[in-house]
Amino acid sequence: MELIRSGEYIPLVHQSIDLYIIALFTSERTISRRRRDYHLKSSHQTTQELPETTKRQFVLDELERDPLHRKGPDIIKESIRLNTGFDLTR
Repeated sequence: MELIRSGEYIPLVHQSIDLYIIALFTSERTISRRRRDYHLKSSHQTTQELPETTKRQFVLDELERDPLHRKGPDIIKESIRLNTGFDLTR
């Protein structure tokens, strides 16, 4: 297996079209710093920090938007994320 250096072009062939992507590598420390700088949180952390009443209200609002109850838990979760910006756990 050949190692790829950062910034190196990697040729890809997809449906007779030559595509190139650039390999970018970032250290774990840089990623954690950027997450902290931009106040990015995981869904687990967001769910823990929000009050229970707020989480329940998000779910009730989404169920109200689906009167035929056709949405499952994954779709409800995705709808909450799109409508409110909060990424909650299932």
